Amino acid sequence: MSLDAYAFAVPEGTELDLNDANFHYWHGNNTLHNWMGELYNEFGQNRGDGSEPDLTEDFNQTPMQLHFEDLEQLREDILANKLTDTNGFWQGSQVYTEEQKADDLAFVNAAMERIAAGFDIYYWAWW
Repeated sequence: MSLDAYAFAVPEGTELDLNDANFHYWHGNNTLHNWMGELYNEFGQNRGDGSEPDLTEDFNQTPMQLHFEDLEQLREDILANKLTDTNGFWQGSQVYTEEQKADDLAFVNAAMERIAAGFDIYYWAWW
């Protein structure tokens, strides 16, 4: 087993179909996944609609919508070296490399462009 994660862009308001093509893929990037998991634990599937977090679904294989503000915060946290690793043999590398950091920043930029163009962005991972 290992950590694989995907980003999907679907037309705004359209339900995510995991059979749709993804626009970004990560393998073993536990640092980014830890950040996403903390966001999920804070908001659950409700994603800031003002209601209590809906954590009825395990974060494993549960799509989470990312909003523009989430991506701005992610970019700030990457640049400030605030992302932390997650332990676990299935999680991948225990060191957040410069290559992963550059890839994550490229993802943030691409996702923000897609949101501006009228798409919803989802993060989905499984291990």
